[in-house]
Amino acid sequence: MNKILLITNIYPLQTPENQGTPVCQFFARDWVKLGYIVVVLHVQAVYPAPFYWAAKLLQKFIAAKTGAVIYTRRESQAVKYKQEDVTIYRFPCFKWFPHRSFTRLSLENLKTYFEKQLEGSGFNPDYICAHFPNPMVELLTYFGQKYNAKTCYVSHGDEEILRKIYPDYYVLLSKIDVFGFRSETIKRKFEAMFGKKNRSFICYSGIPESYISENEHSFSNDNHFCYLGSLFELKRVQDTLIALHIAFPNNDFIFDVIGDGQQRSFLEKKSIDLGISNCVLFHGQLSRNEAQEILNQADYFIMISAHEAFGLVYLEAMGKGLITLGTKGQGIDGVIRDGENGYLCESNNPERLAEIITFITKMPIEEKNRISKAAKKTVENLTDIRTAQHYIDSVKYL
Repeated sequence: MNKILLITNIYPLQTPENQGTPVCQFFARDWVKLGYIVVVLHVQAVYPAPFYWAAKLLQKFIAAKTGAVIYTRRESQAVKYKQEDVTIYRFPCFKWFPHRSFTRLSLENLKTYFEKQLEGSGFNPDYICAHFPNPMVELLTYFGQKYNAKTCYVSHGDEEILRKIYPDYYVLLSKIDVFGFRSETIKRKFEAMFGKKNRSFICYSGIPESYISENEHSFSNDNHFCYLGSLFELKRVQDTLIALHIAFPNNDFIFDVIGDGQQRSFLEKKSIDLGISNCVLFHGQLSRNEAQEILNQADYFIMISAHEAFGLVYLEAMGKGLITLGTKGQGIDGVIRDGENGYLCESNNPERLAEIITFITKMPIEEKNRISKAAKKTVENLTDIRTAQHYIDSVKYL
């Protein structure tokens, strides 16, 4: 049975502080379903104590601006636990400042700890995959050589830091066997910085097959829109509120907002100031299945984020047959093909978004049905198991 080691700095915690994208968790979980033995090395950055005092004071402000995960408690002990049949080793690794290198001592301690944990366990990885650059690229090449494993680095589009902290970044990259990219946009950006990689693939995430509706979507006349995601500034939900206000001067629309975050009170006030509060429903944080029920009632989905590496919620909306509006030039651009299976709009442009909203709501029903069917067809190839299989097959065979 093949063994996979996944190295990442974002993975769910077993505490209420659990935050961050579940992308690595989903891949690890689905590889287990496919018959692999999976171990995760979760590198948790820790800082000097004063950073946590500041974090307690500024947590809401930073989260509202960026959506970043802000920890207010300093961890000091390594932890091993099991979740969804995946073994996770979480190791606190020290650095002096955010967006800078980890100390050499902390990285050497991490390597020693992990090697001792694997000794006698019978786990010798066949494949090692790493997500996010710092310090995962260094660890990927180190453990790849130590265990004679095939290596894969998956880019989320934040590689500028490599040049800052690794003068020999080109040497590290030359030791990696396969490269994955979370989107076509990220691939182009990466190759503009580091050159074309011959053995590479697009590493999309997927959604449960049960989230894809078996029935043809039935469009109503209610101008029913939906947003699903966190509420912070970079999501630009305020632009959608403005655009809907422009597109529907008679307030003849419904906008379901599913999710929570530090910008919720601001957005609620914004809807009141625009005079559209009776049309906007803030549902707060819901379970994934509860969110699907509300999503299924809408006709259009809008998320025009300023930055979005991918966005599973786009696929969830497309799987329901909703006409989906995503961000031009971000991760979903390439999955959504403008005018074919959805529409794209640049971020921070509510006037242009209003024009697109007006256009799609006035389309003939035959055109809406065509876009809806094409969206569902696209997502049929992007289920969680299929994308996990494509990921590991690309690592094995490229």
